[in-house]
Amino acid sequence: MSTEVETIEQRAAREAAQRLRWAVDEVKAMQTTERVLIGVEHSVLGCTPEPYNVASINRTMRALNQAIHDSDAMLIGEAQSSLMDELYAWRMDIFKRDESIMAHSLRRFCERTDGALDRQAFAALARFYRRCPHVGLVQCKYDLAITRLFTVAAEHNRRALRLNRADLAARLAELCAKWDESTRAEMDLPSTQAVARAVEELDNFIAEAEGVSHFEDLIARDIFNRLRAFKSGLGELFFNPVVTAAVIECNIVAGNKFSALLEEESGQISGEPEVGIELPEIFSDTSPNALGHLAHALDELQADDRGDEVTRKRLERIMRLLNIACAADGEPTEAAAESDAAAAEEVVRLTTPESLQELSETAENRELVESYLKPGRSPEACALDLNVFLEPLAEEEDATAQATQADPRRRALDLILRADDLLCFELTAQGDALPSQLETRLAGLFGEMQAAEGNLREIMSAAPGHTARKDAMLYVSNHLLGARLRLQSAIVRRSASELARREAARAAAAAAAARLATVSSAAPVEESAFGFSHPRTRKLLVAAVIIIALAGLAATLMRRTNVEQRLDPDVHALNPTELPGSEMLASARQRRDTLVCI
Repeated sequence: MSTEVETIEQRAAREAAQRLRWAVDEVKAMQTTERVLIGVEHSVLGCTPEPYNVASINRTMRALNQAIHDSDAMLIGEAQSSLMDELYAWRMDIFKRDESIMAHSLRRFCERTDGALDRQAFAALARFYRRCPHVGLVQCKYDLAITRLFTVAAEHNRRALRLNRADLAARLAELCAKWDESTRAEMDLPSTQAVARAVEELDNFIAEAEGVSHFEDLIARDIFNRLRAFKSGLGELFFNPVVTAAVIECNIVAGNKFSALLEEESGQISGEPEVGIELPEIFSDTSPNALGHLAHALDELQADDRGDEVTRKRLERIMRLLNIACAADGEPTEAAAESDAAAAEEVVRLTTPESLQELSETAENRELVESYLKPGRSPEACALDLNVFLEPLAEEEDATAQATQADPRRRALDLILRADDLLCFELTAQGDALPSQLETRLAGLFGEMQAAEGNLREIMSAAPGHTARKDAMLYVSNHLLGARLRLQSAIVRRSASELARREAARAAAAAAAARLATVSSAAPVEESAFGFSHPRTRKLLVAAVIIIALAGLAATLMRRTNVEQRLDPDVHALNPTELPGSEMLASARQRRDTLVCI
């Protein structure tokens, strides 16, 4: 009996030692990820955040190591559970920090940091983003990190694959096993029809890009917008190693074709602006606000001042083509749009669980399954594995225990689907403000989701070691958190869109007023009959001057005549110079003396 106990304890110690080595690698990867994100926050957001305090994690790891050394199975289980909880809390802290970082900010930091990030940094980022709740921004940043990890920079702003696709998929599968991707185990099976259909569609994009020979044709086909939409619609399937390998190759082929045709189109333009180097990856961005970042990049490129006329005209032509590709409401050809839509629908259909009918036989599940099958669901909702949410856990044999574990999962699925209803059917219309009734519903839903997340965390904390129950709860918790974040992002985007619309309207009104003022000041003034330059006016002015002069002369003559007429006729005027003593009279007049004549 003692021999069997010793064997069990030794096996537990070996498994715990392997788990501890995994935890050490996880800590190193998370520290690297945190350093990169802190660098982005410092250089882009202008803040100086503090790193996470890992003192408790170090203590727990030392306790686990000591328990392994002592072969104490009970202490090993407690230390393992505590360590997993500590790592989960740290991962969620990094995830919340990462929420404020856009994919284009991470890309620019990777390009502009002193010394490009090494493969270890991109491996850590890819490992982190795979374990995050699936949202659009996470997928985009994972796409960036995993593409950089398996490619190298080449000449003329191009990139090259380090491995062929088969070896790349095999290497990705090895990394997934090393990273312990239990939460995506169902989606990592490469033999499913959904994987084959997704890879086939990505191969079609590769063939289409390789067949384009002119930059204008590349823009007209709208390959990048269509590829962006297709990758976003893959949902969890995007993280499958085989699909990811095809995505990486598609990114490289499309980006290199863009760079080659842009170089050919630009001709003799030298000293390409820095933002022009980023355009291929910006066009491949799968984030929801990719078009906004692309428009900003094109504005930077357009602001670049070039001296000669030929170069300026070349840039103007390129800008016209790029702005066509950037237009959010631009539509691809009808055949391409129908083909892409059909492919996306088929991929979603193939990823739907086959046991839905069996799940819906239970009364508690029927309403949830019907809600899940509602037309118009988002790709993220369609990619959910309902078996994890609704099936009984094999570990729970007692009916009461099964109900206790199933209720939180059903509750989480209900909240996820309600959030998806709001995203797909009620938050799509653009309005001045959210209706008060909708705001109340959103506030209540957010409160319920946070409470459900707390309940799931308590269940995971109580689960011993690394069990299927804990994995299922982690899967449910991650998707519930992802649904809440998508809903919050949609509200923020709606508000930002409305603010941008108002700002654009104000800017347009100001520009119109400025143009009107410019036109009014520059327009020639129509001369009227009273203008100073009119011939008739000049004649009238001359006549007025003559009349005034004659009137003045006449007034002078009249004053003299009046003086003469005022003299008494009996008085004779004498000339003083002819009178005796004229000198005395002149002297008196000069001195203004008074003379009395008798």
